[in-house]
Amino acid sequence: MKLLTKIQPQPDLQLATQCPTCGHYSAFTWIGEQRYPERVAKITGIDKVNLWRCEHCMTTVSNLENQA
Repeated sequence: MKLLTKIQPQPDLQLATQCPTCGHYSAFTWIGEQRYPERVAKITGIDKVNLWRCEHCMTTVSNLENQA
């Protein structure tokens, strides 16, 4: 079973917001989406999440909303 469907960073898909880990206002690069098994998706109501990487501290977070 493959959970991470895309693992290559997409530098053209970026947004800027404050990182919840390092606290810096930073660019975040979309690095892929994580899909959950059908059983988990039915229970949680979430079938996938987008993964973003902070370009300052390299933390990976999911489903960022632009806070600017």
